[in-house]
Amino acid sequence: MLRKGGIAEPEGEFSVQDHGFWLFPTRFHGDPEKLNAKGRKLYEEHRKQSEETTDTAQTEVSLDLFCELDQAIHLSRWWQVYQLARYQTLSLETLEERFYYRRPGIYLLTFRAYREPATKVSVSPEMEGCRSWLQLPSETPSPTFEQEVLTDDQFAHLVENLFLAIEREPA
Repeated sequence: MLRKGGIAEPEGEFSVQDHGFWLFPTRFHGDPEKLNAKGRKLYEEHRKQSEETTDTAQTEVSLDLFCELDQAIHLSRWWQVYQLARYQTLSLETLEERFYYRRPGIYLLTFRAYREPATKVSVSPEMEGCRSWLQLPSETPSPTFEQEVLTDDQFAHLVENLFLAIEREPA
């Protein structure tokens, strides 16, 4: 995942607050034109599913993906982000815009994801808006770590490819 962050973070700088976190389901509030072809396809699939299963006044969400941070690396050169474009759903133009916003740089986050039994969480006003990190209710269950989204070998192969992409400047 590439993450610029900083909009609602202290001192305007992205930081990883927790090394283990639930992925909170959100609606893409940006312009679908900022997505690449793969991203627009996923957006349309998600939009149709969301229209069928949710209303606009969402009072609770279902959490079913838990992540453990593997690495967070600040990328300071545009060519590094360019090399990662094929792994993203954002368009190349959007990645470039985010990379250069305020000051050049963006974070590459690698993390292990686990499919968990779905748990419902009530949505509070503090959870609304554009945020990297939310405080979930204390009664949110702990993850079980039973069902990895990628096997160890698949994860190692993906991370190896990501690091090969950002280590060598293209000719």
